[in-house]
Amino acid sequence: MKHLLFFSSAFLSGMTNGLFGAGGGILAVKSLSLKGLEQKKAQATALTATFMMSVISCGVYLYKGYFNPLSAVYYLPFGIIGAIAGACLLKKIPDKILRKVFAIFIIWSGMRMIFR
Repeated sequence: MKHLLFFSSAFLSGMTNGLFGAGGGILAVKSLSLKGLEQKKAQATALTATFMMSVISCGVYLYKGYFNPLSAVYYLPFGIIGAIAGACLLKKIPDKILRKVFAIFIIWSGMRMIFR
């Protein structure tokens, strides 16, 4: 039963990531942490899995004509700088605080989507 739940959450993570362009990592982090990974390892592992899911989704989006290369060119350099900064900060933040900040971010994001 645990394996079925784990694989189901992985499927939902990919589905969410492909459908919304985001959110799959949130499910992956929770699933991996329930599987026993500490918060930092769960986030890093989820990021790697989400990257692969995003590459596949991106290929489908490109094929379907949904991709805007010009927007990506302007967005990517600062996104890369932010990704490096975030990855470097990860090791300095205790797991307990990281979990709380992660939860607050999810709640804040959800509230913005609901009320905007």
